[in-house]
Amino acid sequence: MTITQSEKINTIKPDLFRRMAKSLQSGKSPLAKKLQMNELFDNWLTSIQLSIKKTTFSTYLSIIDNHLRPYLGEIPVNELTDSDIASLMTEKCSESSNLSKSTVRGIASVLKSIIEYGKDFGCNVHPETCKFSQKTRKTGINVLTDDEQERLCRILGDCPKGKDLGVLLCLKTGLRVGEICALKWDDISLSGGYMSVNRTIQRIKRTDESNDKTILYFGEPKSLNSRRKIPLSQSMIDILDRRQLPNDYFVVSGRRDKTVEPRSMQRHFKKLLKDAGIRDLNFHVLRHTFATKCVERGFDVKSLSMILGHSDVNITMNVYVHPSFERLQDMMALLD
Repeated sequence: MTITQSEKINTIKPDLFRRMAKSLQSGKSPLAKKLQMNELFDNWLTSIQLSIKKTTFSTYLSIIDNHLRPYLGEIPVNELTDSDIASLMTEKCSESSNLSKSTVRGIASVLKSIIEYGKDFGCNVHPETCKFSQKTRKTGINVLTDDEQERLCRILGDCPKGKDLGVLLCLKTGLRVGEICALKWDDISLSGGYMSVNRTIQRIKRTDESNDKTILYFGEPKSLNSRRKIPLSQSMIDILDRRQLPNDYFVVSGRRDKTVEPRSMQRHFKKLLKDAGIRDLNFHVLRHTFATKCVERGFDVKSLSMILGHSDVNITMNVYVHPSFERLQDMMALLD
């Protein structure tokens, strides 16, 4: 099932409303009822539901259900301590948790917002206790080596189509997997030499009582800056010109009525890597490789940040700009 962003947000579980109403009924203080964190989670979700995107709501709900309820759900709100939060974050930040930095950062952000919201319900924990420890999660990013990139391009061929074309576009422009799956020919201007990122696609968890556990969701790009124009190289323009279809067709699926799902693209990419004799990597390595190559070739950080659609140039700086020792030596030599 596919839904669009224009639809009303109505997928929250009905029992969330019932439990919230029960905790706040008759104007009584929630503390008089020993309000538990589970109820605070539900109240917070309800309070933000209409002001955020459906994909964001689904992400927050997943964080709460998978990472917060199991640890904190049964604790009365007014009995939650800084120690409870510190213990949770220490575990989530540990290498043994196998959680990515972005996941841990998301957990910390959601928990901090809930604690701020919980002040009116008797929560006495200091929000700054919800810390994301960069020191315990310091890991490098994976990129394709020059040899791996050459092998992948050989597998893709001189004029790829379908999913192969999608992989090449991501390697050459840094698109996210959801962005390439949602890309239509109408978003590409061959005469202008650019493509526009106007939408993304994501499979998200359903939060109503439907038999379908997930839905395919078309929505706005990740952030305001993610809606962008990306210049195309001449070689990429030539390939797209040979594969061009009517404007309302999806680029990757080659159809107007159906797109390729992100997880299908990810599976296809894994197969390409295996066929090319390349180590197992996730699809996002294409974006990392593009950005890293841009830095190596002297792109200024502001321009690269705009191409990647980052919300803040500091994200680009922190993730991709790591000068080598040889580069530092060259810079110091300028002083002689």
